[in-house]
Amino acid sequence: MAGGPAPYSLSPRRARRIASKSGRVIVKMIARRSERELKRCPFCEKTLEGLRTRDLFGEPTVAGRSCPACGLKIPPGRLGPARYVFELPSGPTRG
Repeated sequence: MAGGPAPYSLSPRRARRIASKSGRVIVKMIARRSERELKRCPFCEKTLEGLRTRDLFGEPTVAGRSCPACGLKIPPGRLGPARYVFELPSGPTRG
């Protein structure tokens, strides 16, 4: 329909979730410094877990955060999403 309102709408959050779950699109997050630390995965909304490792003295330390469901890894520090990049996987084209 020309000139009429769109019959459906899609929020940016839902578009990210659908694209990442489909497996047909590669979704990448470009990070930026943030005032607060991410608690939930921006793709699947699961709680992020700390990536634990040991330092040179054998003491446990957190080396970033990861999502147990989709595998997103975030380096240490207060980083948040600045931009999302959607890419089609390279390979044979379907016609």
